[in-house]
Amino acid sequence: MAQAVSELKRNIIEIHSPATLEKIGDVAIDSAADVRAAVAKARTAFRQWKDWEIRQRAKVLLAARDLLLARQEDILQTICAENGKPRLEAISEFFYVCDVITFYAKQARRFLKPEHITPHLLRTKKVTVHYEPRGVIGLITPWNFPFILTIGEAIPALIAGNAVIIKPSEWTPLIAKIGCEILQQAFVNAGLPAEILQVV
Repeated sequence: MAQAVSELKRNIIEIHSPATLEKIGDVAIDSAADVRAAVAKARTAFRQWKDWEIRQRAKVLLAARDLLLARQEDILQTICAENGKPRLEAISEFFYVCDVITFYAKQARRFLKPEHITPHLLRTKKVTVHYEPRGVIGLITPWNFPFILTIGEAIPALIAGNAVIIKPSEWTPLIAKIGCEILQQAFVNAGLPAEILQVV
């Protein structure tokens, strides 16, 4: 029994506030097999997400932004508790991420449209660059801006049609999990797989 409890503790990270040292949550540590399973699910989800037009993807991400705004207080409290940031800095992080979603939703079609270029040495040739989603993108992120550098950094990859897996810092995983759950809700509401975005 003691061994089972010890084994369980080894598979859990306890999250403590750096400001108060109070325990604020637990997260399970995913095994290598769990991570491989997450990648397999992301690859399956990617096949559906990549086929959506940029305008459709933008609509889903804007709906996710609205869900984030509805959960603003939960997100701010989690950033402050988990990272120790003052509320004003947490507010800056939160609205930065909302702004990133709006920016890419509006600009992605311009950024990702086919680009006609003339090669420097082959002036008589015409070349067109087409941008295609890559597949599953992995993000390994630090603790210092736990919302911007997880959810915020996932947005350009998502709007481009990729699936994303985030491995947040072991010091600040809770805010990544909350942000991921909210975006997953937007995917599911649109009839898409939740596994387009995951946290491990």
